[in-house]
Formats: sequence, structure tokens, C-alpha cells
Amino acid sequence: MVALLCQLVFTDVSRGYICASMIVVLQFNYFLCTGSELIDSGVANIHRSVFNNLWYTCDSDVWKLLLPIVLVSQKPRHFKFMRFYIIDYRSFVSSLRVAYSLFVVFTKFS
Repeated sequence: MVALLCQLVFTDVSRGYICASMIVVLQFNYFLCTGSELIDSGVANIHRSVFNNLWYTCDSDVWKLLLPIVLVSQKPRHFKFMRFYIIDYRSFVSSLRVAYSLFVVFTKFS
């Protein structure tokens, strides 16, 4: 996104091309964040439904099958960037803020 803003300010590329590229980048970012949120909510729903169905009162065979599902679904699951940056709606909003701030700064200095 920063590269597109630099290209807008410092080169003679048409604004339409830059705006279209920016929209494509933002759409990709939005769909990535939406997918991450859907995965997290799905894992939370699985954990809630398995745990609330009294899995610990079942036979030992069923209990042994459901225990790994309960243990794995306790942790939130998100897409991560570089193993520490969680991709979610907050990261999408922050990327929009950074893009707009850079756009304002670059257009003031050009």
C-alpha cells in the first residue's frame, strides 16, 4: 500500500491506475481479515458446542475422541503475519488509517 502511495506522488502514473490498485489491495486485506475472523468465530463455536453438550459424561470411547477437539479449540485461531501480528478487523482499520495518513503527508509534500 505504501508503494502505491509513493508511486502516486513521485511518478507520472495515472491516478486511475493507482486508485484501482489501491482498491484491489484493500479488498484483499479486507477478505483476509474477514477470513481470519470467520475462522476464529468457528473455532469458538465448536468449542462452545462440544463443551456445553456434556462431553465429560459420555462413555470413555467418546470422551477420548472429543478431548482433543476441546483442547485444540480452547485457543483462538487467527491468520498471523510473521507469527506475532494477528490479522483481524483491528489490523484492517489500522492499515486504512496508515494509508490515509501517508496519503495526506505525501500529497502535502508533492
